[in-house]
Amino acid sequence: MILRNGPRYLDRLRSTLVLLRQKSQLIHFTMGGWNESPLHYAARGAHDEACQIIIQLGWWLAEINKPAGPAWRTPLQESVRWNRPSLFRLMHHDADVNVRALSPFDSSKEPSWTALHFFADQAHNGDDLGTVDGLITAGVPIDGRDHDDIITKTPFHIAVRKNAFRLTDKIISLSNGAILNSVSTRGAMLTYPHPITALGHIIALNARHSGIRAVRYLLSTGASFVVEAKGNVTALHLVALVPAGIRYEGDENKLGQGGFDWDTNSAIAEELLRHFCEQNMLDQRGSSKWGRVTALHIAAENGNVAVVEALVRVGASRELRYDDGETAREKARKKWSSVVPDSGVGGEDKNAGMLEKMLAWLE
Repeated sequence: MILRNGPRYLDRLRSTLVLLRQKSQLIHFTMGGWNESPLHYAARGAHDEACQIIIQLGWWLAEINKPAGPAWRTPLQESVRWNRPSLFRLMHHDADVNVRALSPFDSSKEPSWTALHFFADQAHNGDDLGTVDGLITAGVPIDGRDHDDIITKTPFHIAVRKNAFRLTDKIISLSNGAILNSVSTRGAMLTYPHPITALGHIIALNARHSGIRAVRYLLSTGASFVVEAKGNVTALHLVALVPAGIRYEGDENKLGQGGFDWDTNSAIAEELLRHFCEQNMLDQRGSSKWGRVTALHIAAENGNVAVVEALVRVGASRELRYDDGETAREKARKKWSSVVPDSGVGGEDKNAGMLEKMLAWLE
């Protein structure tokens, strides 16, 4: 056994690796059961000295751009994931920085993540973010995607969700602000029917603690009020709508209201309304399955009592009508007085109570 950091540790490590290389020349040598080369294995374990010696020996360098291991990443991606700048620089000479690997959240099993995605996923947020500069200089797109890709989430989206705000500041700076309102259909474990911004994904994810911090951060950096351009869907529309229309990645079933964290949804709505409180914002219409509607219309249709209350408190217009001529009050009365509960004792009472609370704000 080699004692790490002993007086002759590096010499003995080198001689051991030289011997292993000699003994394995005539066999396809892999490690760990995941088609890993020695370089993959060493990089995954953040063994910098072993990686350096393996590269100097030229051992299996033909495999350097092939994803492998339990997470199916390249050695360079592993060095970035660990934020090892010196190891990244060493590998950069032989490796392709733009190789894509599998996202841990993508059920399609199509390689879509760059090394920058893996860096963001580890929430590196200290003073040493030089690896990001190295990746961008080497040619990794700042949004980590091909030009026509609106499906894959960006490294910025990931870093925001992880509350790695020093990293997000750097990405915004390197993109000259363009990344702030970039869109994708995939978020963290959730898929939205149309591409939405980072703010939209945070609203949809509805995470109790990290979500509130992320909303505050994005609002402070100037995130767009419109989170989905095709339907002119605003942040207020979306917070009134969720969880409708959203599904887990790889699951065709849409999220239901049962078990949804309404308290967090309400807290996010309050944060948004501190920032987006002008009358034209409160009453802005967006397209939906119900026509051209306001956030108040959606909240009433969706039975979201807390958002109905929050919107009315700050001055949302209660008398604006749907395309069919009905107000939010009339639509809520029609829908929720006739809804048959899915199951459970006291369902009618629950719906009646919800309608009563909404009407108290909509009358």
